Amino acid sequence: MKDLILPKKSIIRRPEDNKIEIETKKLKISITVRFEGFCTVLPSGFEEYYMGIKDRRDIIEYSLDIDAQVSIKLGSLFSRAGWEYYYWVDSFLEKLEDNVFKDAFFDHIGWEAVFTLLQCFNRKQVKDRDEHE
Repeated sequence: MKDLILPKKSIIRRPEDNKIEIETKKLKISITVRFEGFCTVLPSGFEEYYMGIKDRRDIIEYSLDIDAQVSIKLGSLFSRAGWEYYYWVDSFLEKLEDNVFKDAFFDHIGWEAVFTLLQCFNRKQVKDRDEHE
């Protein structure tokens, strides 16, 4: 994720260990992360080919939840001016989804197609090696 450029006079707070708030003149965004210790399963081959980890015993995969809430301030609903500076909100939430949420991330990088190509390539290498022996 690249730098996040906020409107002037924006305030960033960390009211709790697992929460970040971004407050601007027109809205407030709260992002809360919850880690409850549940494991998850990554798709086949991801650790080896994407992360470069050969031995799966070297990692433990955990799941976490992220909740993003956007609250528009009442007074800003009556003002049409200045909203052009808030297109970043949609972009920020989309990037958050693409880079943090497991299913969206794997869709974003096209993992199913990539892994299929890797399997085909590996089978071809094995076949070529067997033919030359």
